[in-house]
This record gives sequence, structure tokens and C-alpha cells, in this order.
Amino acid sequence: MCETSEADTWRYWKCLLFGAALCLGARCENTENEEQLFFVTIVPSSFVQNQRAVMTAVNDVLYSVKDITVKQAFKIVGKPRVVAILKFRALCDWRPLEEALAAAGLSIDVKSLYGELDLENDLKVDKELLANAQPPSNISGEFIYLLDVTLLMSGQTGASYKEELRSCLELSLKYRANAHKKFLNYNVLGEFPIQMLFFDVADPKVAESLLWPFNEGPLAMTVSMTRVENFADYLNNNYCN
Repeated sequence: MCETSEADTWRYWKCLLFGAALCLGARCENTENEEQLFFVTIVPSSFVQNQRAVMTAVNDVLYSVKDITVKQAFKIVGKPRVVAILKFRALCDWRPLEEALAAAGLSIDVKSLYGELDLENDLKVDKELLANAQPPSNISGEFIYLLDVTLLMSGQTGASYKEELRSCLELSLKYRANAHKKFLNYNVLGEFPIQMLFFDVADPKVAESLLWPFNEGPLAMTVSMTRVENFADYLNNNYCN
């Protein structure tokens, strides 16, 4: 066990501000029960001849490693690439996943995440709206998009940036609550300007048009949009039968 002093607590919060790599390197193992969220991208380490076999191997690894929970998993359309949201509680739980992926000839890229509800609570988003716009437990459908969003605002104070961010989140939650849309939102930890990842179920025309309301006022949005499919749906050919 490692002792936690006032200086250690300060170092812990400083690590959070600068990203997952520093944070995980400085923390004591097995001293925190709060789940850690990660966005991972898994790709083959070499040229793929049998994509189905590779994707099956990815699935086997993701769901066989003890103490790693797969919150969401998607395949990038047209590429032998899987993106997933994973959670774990202790740093040592991560190592078997790295070793299993390496043994299967797969490499991994990792970003630490801050949960949607954590960010919304920090920004004091309207509680009634939060109650009416609960995130779905799973994202599936024929049209799913991964939106990698960066929120930019120049010439403003930190307080006004925070207020604009709160308004943006409330607008997206109203979209989920009033239009009964399914999407999940994660904030990339330690990124500034703010970077968010949305998994959204939407028709292509809707996916294109929904971006416009978010680009009003001082807050501007840059977006890359990638079509993905639910990993289990891909493996089971659910939209090809």
C-alpha cells in the first residue's frame, strides 16, 4: 500500500490535467475504486489477409481478459480497425489486455476519458434535463457515426468558455431527450481545447444537418465523422442477412 499525503493529492490532480499517461504513471495501484474509462483503437500489427479472422481475434481478446469491461465496441467501416470504450479499476488489470493483444499480433492506441455525466455535473448542467436525457446502455443500428469533436473559442475568458460548453452540452441533451435520439458522449481527459467523442445513431442526412446548430456564437466546432458499426452486429452479419 502507498500512503497519500497532501502533496500526493496535489500531484494526482495535476496528473489529471495533463492526461492519462502522466496520471497512470504516478498513481498507486489498487487504491481507488472509481472506474477508469479508456477509448482504445485496435489495429493489426501487419498486413491483413483474412479480416474476419482478425476481427474475431480482437473480439476474443476483448471479452476474455478478466477485470476489463467492454462498455462499447465498434468496427470502422472499410478498415480492419476496432474502437472501443473500456473500463477497469486497477492499473494492473490493464496489463493482461496489452499482453493478449500483442500475442495476437494487434497494436493498441489509448486515450483516457472523462465520463459524460462527470463533465455535465462539473458544468452544472440542468438536473431535470439530465434526468430526461439518460444515455443509452448500448449503441446499435445500421447507421452509426463516430464524431471526433473539438470545441474552439478564441478571445474569451475561461469562465465564458465554460459557459458556452455548458450550453452546447445542454443543446445536445435536448436533442437526445426531445427527439429520442441515441448517442453517447465522452470527453477526452486533459485535452484543451475540449475534445469530445460522440457515438450517434442517425440517418446520413440527419448526421450532416445536426452539426449546424452547434456552430452559433463564439463557440466553434471542428468535426471528423467516421461511419462505424456495432462490433457484435458486424461479427453476426446482422445487417447483411
